[in-house]
Amino acid sequence: MRTFPEDFEDRGQLVTVVVRTDYSDNVAWRRVRAALDNTGPTFVIEGPEWDGATVDEVLEASAPHAVLAVVFIADAQTMSSAEYPLLAVASITPDHDDYEETIWNGRDFRTLPRASHEIHRGLELLTDAFASLASVAHSHPGVVFRGRQFSGRGPAGAKPSA
Repeated sequence: MRTFPEDFEDRGQLVTVVVRTDYSDNVAWRRVRAALDNTGPTFVIEGPEWDGATVDEVLEASAPHAVLAVVFIADAQTMSSAEYPLLAVASITPDHDDYEETIWNGRDFRTLPRASHEIHRGLELLTDAFASLASVAHSHPGVVFRGRQFSGRGPAGAKPSA
């Protein structure tokens, strides 16, 4: 069974968590890391034991720890796409009261690495809802969340008032 590192709990509340599950392209990974590092603090979980891990395996490994609103996964699609979109996954479980409301638009969506911190902060500070962010992602080209600057939308995917 895969597990998160021992220092995971020391990462800080507003630190974005990224799990690398694909090791096919180290150049692509360096570009993903550079984009992440330029936008905010990131706790990266990587190593040969994570190669090929599924979304469910990543969520299972996160379960014993303090609840995360979202986990980002750098998978094969991340490494092979020109924009390196991470997979943003809601870490809520079916036994949670808000499960259906949270995942009504899917339990995951793609996001540019530079927008991952915006997503994480909004969910952790309760200024955004996962389903609303997924909806915004579905409205963007390539079904990839690109951030509010791209969409012109405010909190929770709402259009700004005139």
